Amino acid sequence: MIIKQLSLFLENKPGHLARACQILADAGLNVESMALADTEQFGILRFLIRDWEKARQVLTDAGAMPRVTDVLAIAVPNRPGGLVTLLSALDGSTVNIEYMYGFNSPKLAQSVIVLRLDDPQQGILRFQEANVRILTENELFD
Repeated sequence: MIIKQLSLFLENKPGHLARACQILADAGLNVESMALADTEQFGILRFLIRDWEKARQVLTDAGAMPRVTDVLAIAVPNRPGGLVTLLSALDGSTVNIEYMYGFNSPKLAQSVIVLRLDDPQQGILRFQEANVRILTENELFD
């Protein structure tokens, strides 16, 4: 249920994002989802990719320093209030959402919310109790 996400710190200058994407493309790797958060000087590119180990290696070989992070991918109905069930599952707990991003999945016919939690195991338990669908890598990438 835990999925590996790669993160890259990128200098906030023209071409740095394109270079990282080109490295992955040249290796035949397709990014399934990505989010870019920025500051004035740096950005953090977070992405999900099927073969994250190969992606980490090709980026490292190119001089980048990718970081591997454990995240959860949650299936959420794409309708008003769809996100409320997911968030409500954490009510009354000490589990904190450090960040999240989402995308639509035509294959699943739902949205997917990617979450980084400060306590993923407790989050998994809370989501299971609330019948929230936590996706596996196979469901997400196949």
